[in-house]
Amino acid sequence: MSIDPIISRRGLRVIPLLLAAAFGHAYADPVVGPPGTAGSNGTSPGGAGTPGGAAPALALASDATLPNTADGKFALRGWGGSGGAGGNGAPGGAAGAGGRGGDADFLVLGNPAWRGTMDTEVFAGGGAGGSAGVHGSGGQPAVGGAGGNGRAVSDIGTTSSTAGLLTRAGAGGGTGGDGGAGGGVGGSAVTQLTARGAGTDLESIAQGYGGSGGSALQLGNGGNGGDAAVSNASTAGSGAKAVLTSDAEGGRGGVGRGTGYRGGNGGAASAALQARVGNSVTQASVRTAGGTGGAGQAGADGGAGGDAVLHAPVDIVTHGTLQLTYAATGGYAGSSDRGRAGAAGRADASLTLSDRYASQATLKVIGQGGNGGNAGAIGGTSSAGGAGTARADVTTNAPLVLEVSANGGRGGNARDSGRDARTNGGAGGRADATSIARGNAAVTVMARATGGTGGEGTFKGQRGGAGGAAFASAAGHSSSGNVDVMAEARGGDGAWGYNDASGGDGGDVNLVDSVAGTTTGALTLTQTATAGTGGDGSPAWRSTEAYRGGNGGTATSRLTVIDRGAASVDAVVSARGGSGGSGRTVGNGGGAEAVLSLRTTTSGARASGTATAVAGGTGNFGGQEGAMTGNAAARVTVEAERRAVAEANAQVFSAGSIRNVNAEAIARAVSAGAARAVAKGSSNSDTGTTRVRAEAIGGSDTTYAEARGLGSTVDASAYSSATGAASSSARAELGSFSSGTVRSDSVSTGSNGILVHTAAHGSMAPEESGANGASARTDANVGGAIATNELWTNGRASYSYATAAPDGRALATTLTGAPEVAAALAKGQVVGVGMMGVRDSWPDRAMATAISSANFQFNTGVPGYLTLGLLDPLGEDARTADLELTISNHGTQIFRQWFGTLADAQLFFSDRALGLGQLGTGAQDLMVTAQFWVSDPGAFSFRYALGVSAVPEPQTWMLMLLGSVFVFRAGRRKG
Repeated sequence: MSIDPIISRRGLRVIPLLLAAAFGHAYADPVVGPPGTAGSNGTSPGGAGTPGGAAPALALASDATLPNTADGKFALRGWGGSGGAGGNGAPGGAAGAGGRGGDADFLVLGNPAWRGTMDTEVFAGGGAGGSAGVHGSGGQPAVGGAGGNGRAVSDIGTTSSTAGLLTRAGAGGGTGGDGGAGGGVGGSAVTQLTARGAGTDLESIAQGYGGSGGSALQLGNGGNGGDAAVSNASTAGSGAKAVLTSDAEGGRGGVGRGTGYRGGNGGAASAALQARVGNSVTQASVRTAGGTGGAGQAGADGGAGGDAVLHAPVDIVTHGTLQLTYAATGGYAGSSDRGRAGAAGRADASLTLSDRYASQATLKVIGQGGNGGNAGAIGGTSSAGGAGTARADVTTNAPLVLEVSANGGRGGNARDSGRDARTNGGAGGRADATSIARGNAAVTVMARATGGTGGEGTFKGQRGGAGGAAFASAAGHSSSGNVDVMAEARGGDGAWGYNDASGGDGGDVNLVDSVAGTTTGALTLTQTATAGTGGDGSPAWRSTEAYRGGNGGTATSRLTVIDRGAASVDAVVSARGGSGGSGRTVGNGGGAEAVLSLRTTTSGARASGTATAVAGGTGNFGGQEGAMTGNAAARVTVEAERRAVAEANAQVFSAGSIRNVNAEAIARAVSAGAARAVAKGSSNSDTGTTRVRAEAIGGSDTTYAEARGLGSTVDASAYSSATGAASSSARAELGSFSSGTVRSDSVSTGSNGILVHTAAHGSMAPEESGANGASARTDANVGGAIATNELWTNGRASYSYATAAPDGRALATTLTGAPEVAAALAKGQVVGVGMMGVRDSWPDRAMATAISSANFQFNTGVPGYLTLGLLDPLGEDARTADLELTISNHGTQIFRQWFGTLADAQLFFSDRALGLGQLGTGAQDLMVTAQFWVSDPGAFSFRYALGVSAVPEPQTWMLMLLGSVFVFRAGRRKG
């Protein structure tokens, strides 16, 4: 071992006795520098104590080459000496101040030739400041001594290609001394680590911790915590795994005492990291934390938590996998009994990184605001949580996962150590997360923000702290890889209120166009807004106070996307309102709105979009009078060439009784190929309305629309449109124990303007609603599959299916059981085939009315005869009362038939061909309408066919439109 002559040139004091601390093959005992001289006590009345002496600095340097060590271990650890204690004052005399702690400045250099794993450690801790002496009666108190500074510098390298290296460097500031008039400041810490691994694995750890401030023992300020600064510069061999750490934390502030004084502020911290590593895994961590503020006692204010600002660049070059955590944490605020709690430290983590070499990168950026300070006695005031901010802008060539998280700090409580301050709780801190990722491969980028929870409030007329607001934004871009982008913001929860205090309100969240992305691959976008819940109020013993639960926050999530390059786009937008808190009066639930507009312009692209809105419920326990919850609205529109899928979900639910609260779900999908739209809405509001609407407008592929509603008053409608043989189906449903109306429509067009339209609608009165609900179902196509006859199995249902210009082979199969109709239609052209039906399963209810219609529009080049074929009816139960069948052309009725019993209808509809007269040339507009009166329970369905034959020559014609409308409502049987 040798002493680095640089140290002597710098004028640092070297203690030869300490050289043994780093000698040999094993860790040696820590070294402690000599203390400062204690102050002298006052000897006569009025005599002051003298200050304690400062401890001398301890400076060491060592060569860690150690070619002959037996186990490859090396350590240099120690502390500066403590400052001398101040002398006591004689009666009437002042106290002596404490002496300053000694600095510790350690330097280790070397390039060991060890072929195994080299293990080195250096730690330098500043000495503690001396305590102030005790003043004599009537004398003046003194302050404690400052803590010494710690500085550790380590520059270690290995020369063997087979050697591993574990190296640690740390520094700590000394604790400030206590004093009657105030505490001494904590010492600072500086750590500088350089590690050079030439062989296998490398682990380098650099840490620094500021010293704690001393406390005031009588009346005075607490000492501020010391600052900490850390840097790590490491190099690893080509095949080595590298684990790199740079960690800094500010010191804690000391306790302050007395009105007009304060606790010490927490220290600040900074950290930096630089690395050049090889082809293996690199795990890196950069963390800073502000120190905690000191408490305020006897009326003193609390100290502020240290801010954590992490903006230092991270310079890492690796050809392997990169895993990085980059985090800042604000210091907690100091509490106060009768004064004001300190301000919470804010956190601000901001990373900018451009990497060209890593084979894969996973990065996490975190900003955590400090917690607010508590108030612990009457007259005290709690403080708000600190803001948490996290940002990242990263560019790589490799697959990238980037996660950015921001969290607001918790608000301070209005109670501490079991004592109530009888005041409001502090508000939760705000959270902001922003994430941008760019690459040439797969990109996954996330931004999460969570507002801080409010602090607890105490006593009547007070309330818990409100939850903090939150905002998140994320963007991902890739030249060709798949891109997954997510932004999620959650408002902080309101805090509880105790001893008759009300609960705090939940934080609101409002996200508008917070996600974006570009790629030629698959693009996935997720935007989520979740409001905070209201806090509960709670009573004091046998209380009759009117405390209430906090209101839930409101959530809004809106997104508009116009994509011009991705092969597929999937977007999910959601909003969830916060639930109200419980109390003697419950808190209101928050409303929710989710809106998505998604359009792709890329040829052959697919797109899907989902919007979900869930309103928060009221509190579960307490008085419900006047309690409300917000509306829920979900609306989505998706447009894509190849396939479009849209789904909207809206839900209102509360454990308590609510009135006049609405749910709305609207889904619309538009495509030249397949389209699917589903809308679902539900509300348990006693008088609210649930509106659901689904529209699927497709082309040459399957199109489907579905609308489902549940609630006291429901309006559910579904519409589908397609072309050619592709199925166009629509379903509208009322859920169990719901009332309202349902309607479905299906349209299909073929070549040369062929079009068919079916429709069905029904209703359910409140007194009729039951477990199986009601539905309306339609299907339409041109030249596609022909529906088989069926009776719906349960509930209340109306349905209508139709095929225009049916395929000859499929038509022949359909007409096999109806020879009379087959013969009548054989001489001409079949315009279309359809099926209509109705079901009512409710016993002991009013008679249900159903109306169905089928509309055919087509051109005839020459006059022709119209024939109606009735094929194969199905009936169930005997109390189906009446049926009316009508056919019109351009609104003019050309056929009408009334049936008084089910038996008459079944007989009439069994293999019967009816001539309906002559059609002129030009456009035709036929409407087949059937109206049923069905007693409960009962069901009836039939199939039909329409044909046109020549007069007298075979005519040419084109089918223009076939539609079916089927209305189903409750009514009394006609006399």
